[in-house]
Amino acid sequence: MTETMGERIARLMKAKNLSQKEFAQAIESTEASVSRYLSDAREPGAKALVKIANVLGVTTDEIVGKEDESDFESEFPRIKLLLARNSKILTNEQKRDIINALLADPAEDISETF
Repeated sequence: MTETMGERIARLMKAKNLSQKEFAQAIESTEASVSRYLSDAREPGAKALVKIANVLGVTTDEIVGKEDESDFESEFPRIKLLLARNSKILTNEQKRDIINALLADPAEDISETF
């Protein structure tokens, strides 16, 4: 059986140890709206969906259930988005480390980079 959007949100909230009240405040919504999302009585709009994804630290695709694949094609947009979101807070050294990891020979042990 496929996980519903409400079930995914609930699972991710639990992983972040967020109550409905805390989650509602974080996404600038009401507890009633969160309750409706969790029970699948209502789906969040686009703006709410983005806030939910940001608070839970995932992509909107993961919230709506489009990230069931684990191959590179499905992961690349997420990696790109995470890098874009964080590029302003990364130090030059961290950026160099990321570039070096991307350019490293796969045969080399790059575990020290991370």
